[in-house]
Amino acid sequence: MRIEKELAALEAANRQWTEQANRLYALQNQGIELERAGQPDAAAEAYEAAIAYGQEADRLNVNQYFYSLERLCVLYRKARRYDREIATIRTALAEYINDADRERLAARLVKAQALQDKQR
Repeated sequence: MRIEKELAALEAANRQWTEQANRLYALQNQGIELERAGQPDAAAEAYEAAIAYGQEADRLNVNQYFYSLERLCVLYRKARRYDREIATIRTALAEYINDADRERLAARLVKAQALQDKQR
């Protein structure tokens, strides 16, 4: 009986994760399609929505929405919105990410800060 309850709980948790992941990936795919269609502002909105949803979802972690964080940084850089890029990088660095991603984002942060200083 106990094993059946544990199995049922695991299956429910798995269904919940799948539902949340599907919602997140739908937002992320929307951003990808909008980028391909040449609509960077709309793509940024989709990625922002994906990140917000990923942060709120109780079954997801930064690994699931990290792609959206990276693409958002790229779009902000292209639009010369360095303040938004810096804020997005800091959001990502506050999460638990692997060392390679952390180093890449830290280098991107230094570059974005330099570009922001130059812009002023």
